[in-house]
Amino acid sequence: MENNNIIVLCGDIASAQKAAALRPFDPDAIEFLATISDILMKDKTVRAFPDIVTFAFFCRHKNLIAMSQKYDTASRVGQGLCFHIAPSNVPINFAYSLVAALLAGNASIVKISSKDFDQTAIIVAAIEAATAQTGFPAEYATIVQYPSANAEATATLSAMCDVRMIWGGDDTIAAVRKAEIAPRAFDITFADRYSVAVVDAEFIEQMDDLSKLAEGFYNDTYLYDQNACTSPRLVYWIGDETAVAAAKTKFWAAVYDQVVARYSLETVVAVDKYTNACRAAIELDDASIVVADNYITRLEVASLTADVAKFYTAGGSFVEYVATDIEDLLSIADKKYQTIAYAGTAAIADAVVVRGIRGIDRVVDIGKTTDFNLIWDGANLILRLSRIVFS
Repeated sequence: MENNNIIVLCGDIASAQKAAALRPFDPDAIEFLATISDILMKDKTVRAFPDIVTFAFFCRHKNLIAMSQKYDTASRVGQGLCFHIAPSNVPINFAYSLVAALLAGNASIVKISSKDFDQTAIIVAAIEAATAQTGFPAEYATIVQYPSANAEATATLSAMCDVRMIWGGDDTIAAVRKAEIAPRAFDITFADRYSVAVVDAEFIEQMDDLSKLAEGFYNDTYLYDQNACTSPRLVYWIGDETAVAAAKTKFWAAVYDQVVARYSLETVVAVDKYTNACRAAIELDDASIVVADNYITRLEVASLTADVAKFYTAGGSFVEYVATDIEDLLSIADKKYQTIAYAGTAAIADAVVVRGIRGIDRVVDIGKTTDFNLIWDGANLILRLSRIVFS
């Protein structure tokens, strides 16, 4: 079906405009999402997609109820209609964005990437099946597709919404903001960000088996070719020189085993990594490059400055830095830095709060960076996407 050059994969745009706002964690909405979870869990094709499995686990009934108990929603109702611009680099993101808006009490129109992701097709099919099974109104989950260059479509959908959620980086945000929204409508934006892995060398040396940690690191990084804002590109080691050297050998060997077994290196990615390494060799006096069969490229730097971010690239390319504490990282962690994934250094969160760091919105275990939460980029989405109607 097409509407003004907009392909509607499920739901209905006209009905979405008229959908009533719900209370957060509406029981019918929870049943709808839990049914999607059940459908996905029973689909054998889903096993090939760990990101869909994680999404289905997030939407299970028990988890949704547990999340609802963290909020006092008696005086709240959804904003109305949420228009989402989903990113093109993380196939599953559109589904989490939809879930957050629905749990907050909103109908949604979600623009997904024009790329043909298997994950998208599977989840859209599950949404349609859950709609049929539960009778939940289809307009609360309208999924659309059109080229990003179609500014007219973006303008049409933007004019309808009460909230616009823009994922996908600075350029996307600037382009979408050219489309006006209603005077009382507002944007929630998720801009370009960097993420970091902080690894305690002593912690690594005490581990007998690193396979689970390495698997988690792989999922944080290679699963989306490091294109997600949550994917660490800087690996910040804590420890003395001898301990770090031993820990690096152990850690990267375990990661390598994961990569060669699971990752397919595309030619264009390999070229980008090589070009980045050459640029670093030219521009940095204190850098050394370690390459493991081109699957893992490590740029070791002796000093950490704010411009180190320009040497971040994707596809298994990492900047590495060694220090005895967290201070050097905190000194450059501006608003561009989003997540710290740590191994063995749980006191980091306290340091971020005590120092009042303007960047860093999340501190999680390695392997948990892509786990979605209703608090994202420092914003409580349930509270942002709903409004207080009495007190």
